[in-house]
Amino acid sequence: MSSVGRAGVRILDCEGQFQIDNFRESCTFTTFTNRPGFLDDRAIYAIRSGRILGVGNYEFGVTVSWCVEKGTTDICEASNFGIHLRRIDDGKDDLVAKCDVELINADASRSLKATINYKGMSANCERGWGPRNPNLKHFLGLKLDQVFKAENGWLHDGTLKIACKLSVLFDDQSCTAETTKPSLHVEACNDLGALFASQAHADLTINILGKEIRAHSQVLIARSPVFAAMFSSHMKESQDRRVEVGEDLDGEAMNSMIQFLYTANIDPEILNSDSAALNVMKAAHRYQVNSLVTMCVQSLTTRLDIETVSDWLQIAELISCDSFKAACLDFIRSHIADVQATESYAALASKCPSLLAEILAMLFPPAKRQRTGEANTEIAK
Repeated sequence: MSSVGRAGVRILDCEGQFQIDNFRESCTFTTFTNRPGFLDDRAIYAIRSGRILGVGNYEFGVTVSWCVEKGTTDICEASNFGIHLRRIDDGKDDLVAKCDVELINADASRSLKATINYKGMSANCERGWGPRNPNLKHFLGLKLDQVFKAENGWLHDGTLKIACKLSVLFDDQSCTAETTKPSLHVEACNDLGALFASQAHADLTINILGKEIRAHSQVLIARSPVFAAMFSSHMKESQDRRVEVGEDLDGEAMNSMIQFLYTANIDPEILNSDSAALNVMKAAHRYQVNSLVTMCVQSLTTRLDIETVSDWLQIAELISCDSFKAACLDFIRSHIADVQATESYAALASKCPSLLAEILAMLFPPAKRQRTGEANTEIAK
């Protein structure tokens, strides 16, 4: 009798495509309305997808980025063009993956392809080419103004098209059961999203500034500890089947948060907008939807800059969001000279002396005091 033992890894592939309609106009709009990130003397802008690729429990999106000279909004010949693949799931374990990206040209023979061979990817990690990477300032030599020119074939009736393939390495003995999870997860979320949209069998009303949102109490109870407390007790909301939301929250943000409770998904345009992401973060924090808070914080911290960080620190303090507050304080510590010169920092120092004290304590931690016995011993010596 003989037997065969097996060891090694299995390679699981997934493919997807990211399309940006009216790409030139989308870049212009983003450049004028969104706050950039900064790298050296360049301001970096980006358009991000939601979930495009999924393998096992891992999810990935695509980022298209470009740069302009700091202090301007002019897209010119110096505006480098980049593409990144980013991991967007909340998993705590690392993975090893290979990324293949193709920028599709109207003439298939001119399409540009690039590969990043197997590398580790942790949660929120990005791999790719372009201005977000200081060592690779463009995607295969491509500049944004070249993409815009119709004769170059990169736009398909104004639409930019990017095809992606991801190859992920799994332990051979553990990957079989994992491969079925994404499709079932997505199917369930899509069905719940359709239930929310249809309002069929909804049994409660959420009222915010006169706008009513119909929802299902059991979904809210399962997804939010705050809603669970409301409807699992003899509170007024449980008896009236009606929730009155304070005027300090935004109606659209509240609707987006409720939809997230059903679908575990958020529109990328919301995360790409400073004001929308801040409003959703406030609502999510109020109702303890921690996964959504994390997504908003992760998106906002990529766009921290010297002009906004003081204002955002005050917001983080106001809503007691420790993770966002820590990110703001860390940015201030790294850019204190520039931040101190802004009007927003002066306003913070005037309105929030306790935050100013935290910043000073962070920059200049107090020296440790010697205990009395130790001091006397030193004197005796």
